Amino acid sequence: MTLKAFVRDLTPPALWRVIQSFKGRYKTYPSRDAAAAAAGNYDDSILNRFRAERAKTAPPTPLQDNALIWLVRILPGPLSVVDFGGATGGVGMTLREHAPDLRFTVVETPALVGLMQETDGITFSTSMPAACDVFYSSGTLQYVPDPYAVLEQAFSAARQAVVLKRNYFSERPIIRVHHSRLFQNGAGPVPDGYQDLITSYPSATVQENRVHEIAARHGFVLYTRTPEFDGVTIPDEGAYGAQLVFLRK
Repeated sequence: MTLKAFVRDLTPPALWRVIQSFKGRYKTYPSRDAAAAAAGNYDDSILNRFRAERAKTAPPTPLQDNALIWLVRILPGPLSVVDFGGATGGVGMTLREHAPDLRFTVVETPALVGLMQETDGITFSTSMPAACDVFYSSGTLQYVPDPYAVLEQAFSAARQAVVLKRNYFSERPIIRVHHSRLFQNGAGPVPDGYQDLITSYPSATVQENRVHEIAARHGFVLYTRTPEFDGVTIPDEGAYGAQLVFLRK
């Protein structure tokens, strides 16, 4: 028996999983496919059921540092907003308190969309609408297989503005498996019947200069750029975050 196997046999299974996930946090992978093979599935049924149930009692989503809040005040309405990776629509619910005529579409995975119900002014879809006034995404681009294809769609669809928040930028690709605990997903009281399991999914940095190139190609200019570190889950050398707001010329 190897020393590793001996230690594993003496360690409680739950603690062993935590130890292994901690070690994996700092490992890099040569490709996203390699990271995906080492990770779980973000479209996991337990994760999505948990998010949908927790959303029923979640408090309002705070937007004090979010550019969307002032965009809906200065842009002529009624506005249509697309939130790519918007989970259970908390951002839309808060925005509609400031702009009741706003139409909000959340683009999410099929499993989560199947669990959510349309509410007043908020719809859920698995595909990007052909057009909207504002495209918004927060902490999502680093987890999709091709963020640049998403951005091409985003800048093509948006008529007035694009807001990208909680980004994980780097000029050189950094590919990892992101680990988080189940109870870190969402806000508010934790629903009964769940254990605080570890979820994992591949993560890859995005090149900011390519974002600007795509924006310019579609007729957008950078309006504001605010440094932030919300989306930088691991402080890699050369990795950084920033909220970007683009307006159509």
